[in-house]
Amino acid sequence: DAGLPSLSSDVVVHVIVLDQNDNPPSIISWKSKSNTSLRVPRTAKPGHLVIKIFASDADSGKNAQLSYQLNQASVPGLFKVSHSSGEVRSVRHFKDGDATT
Repeated sequence: DAGLPSLSSDVVVHVIVLDQNDNPPSIISWKSKSNTSLRVPRTAKPGHLVIKIFASDADSGKNAQLSYQLNQASVPGLFKVSHSSGEVRSVRHFKDGDATT
């Protein structure tokens, strides 16, 4: 984007895998068009699927159940993650100030 102000920005996302039992879970893959980065259009509507994270746990039974959560966000309320599916979705329309945060 060559305009002023810029209508794009980069955000670093750290995915941390926590374990609460015998075998640590691992991220298998994430569903996006690129394995290294993805873009969310500024015109994305609330509920837009940003990414889906796939993980597994070698434990069995109840210990193999996984859950997902956002622990920290630079812009609270912009994204949410499904506790059970790992889907990250937009919560609201993007605002001009979101592009620089």
